[in-house]
Amino acid sequence: MPDNPYIVKFDLKQHTPLIHFQHEQDTATLRASELKPKLDKYILDKLGGWNDHNIPISWRVGKNKAQNDQQSLDYLVSIESDPTSLDQDITGSIEKRYIDRKERSQFEKFPTFFGLMGDENAGSKKFVLYTKNQVKLTFTNSELRSKVQEHISDFFMHHNFGTRQGKGFGSFYPENSSNIKTRQLKYWFDVDTRQLPPPRQKYTDTRTIRFRQYYRLFEVLSIFYSSLRSGINQKWGPNPIYFKSMMFMYAKYRMRAQWDKKTIKDDLFPTFLRKQKVYHPHSELLRYSSPTKYLLRDLLGLASRSEWFAEYDDTLTTVSVDGTIDRYKSPIFFKPLEDEANPGLFRVFFEGNQVSLSEIYDKEFEIANNTGKKTRLKTPPSSSFKIDEYLRYAFATDLERHIETRNPGYSADKELLKNIYNQIRTNAHITLRTTYP
Repeated sequence: MPDNPYIVKFDLKQHTPLIHFQHEQDTATLRASELKPKLDKYILDKLGGWNDHNIPISWRVGKNKAQNDQQSLDYLVSIESDPTSLDQDITGSIEKRYIDRKERSQFEKFPTFFGLMGDENAGSKKFVLYTKNQVKLTFTNSELRSKVQEHISDFFMHHNFGTRQGKGFGSFYPENSSNIKTRQLKYWFDVDTRQLPPPRQKYTDTRTIRFRQYYRLFEVLSIFYSSLRSGINQKWGPNPIYFKSMMFMYAKYRMRAQWDKKTIKDDLFPTFLRKQKVYHPHSELLRYSSPTKYLLRDLLGLASRSEWFAEYDDTLTTVSVDGTIDRYKSPIFFKPLEDEANPGLFRVFFEGNQVSLSEIYDKEFEIANNTGKKTRLKTPPSSSFKIDEYLRYAFATDLERHIETRNPGYSADKELLKNIYNQIRTNAHITLRTTYP
């Protein structure tokens, strides 16, 4: 029988775990109720918005109306997951139990899950992963079908689903199909989890190799993302390193702006800052000052609560002064896809979304500690910071000269970051800067 011109079917592979609430059914997976509104919005954006010129009335739900407040396109979505493809090794608890340095039993949070803002409902969420799913789109208009089909691979490349989707969770992508064209994002690098490094913690859970592979994937993403946002200061463990945030480097050498952590220390922790300057007299993070002061790290995701450990033992809250911003997710979007022929080998696509930054440009925030001390900082204007300019600056940096190792010799995380940055430079045709910084 010939294919039905009003139906599009394709297989959809799940590449990373989906996070859902425990009170939902155990086998809850990607739902049509989440997919279709996102797909509608994506198609509408591609076609220029919801108006009579771009969206014929015949494409809309409720065709007898010139306007449709829901802005819903007229097609149906159904998703069926193959019950035999439920990955029992990854489905279940997000946390792992380990023994800390003081021999206390602790739960370790899955990398990048809790992210910047914490998660008050952490214990109520779990992973679920079906490797095989089939999507069926049913249309009443062949022209609309063609438009959706034209953009469907782009849509899945730019979207994940469930909680923490921007960090790479809930990644789905159509499998090989004559009707689906493969797309990719601007930057990418490979993560090979087939040879796992020694665990960083003394785990008591007997987790499978498959769980540990996903754990390693997101651990690598967390390390990489930290290099771009906050920096890395690993004082202990198998490979302690010190990595000055690329955001600090860009702020100082391109924006001529003072690092926001120094401003916060100046205003909220002046005593600690003076002591740190004595112990670290050559630290440019502590010493560099500028009359231009911005809130910089939160351009890559707003941390409404952040823990300051060590001598600070404090929790900082960051609140929008005019109340217009409650949450702001990172403009950097990650799309991990696993190599079908080599399970455990992931290609991580990512790019920055300049449009989303418009939400947070030139906004004032109040930062307060537990004692009630407060300070205010504004994010930079759009003229001072463009996400892709920042990323290209970061990736052009020579990490051999940038990373400091606490102890002489080999550092696994140093080599990991060098490898990732090298891959990105090669794939994106970025030239290594010969001068440092």
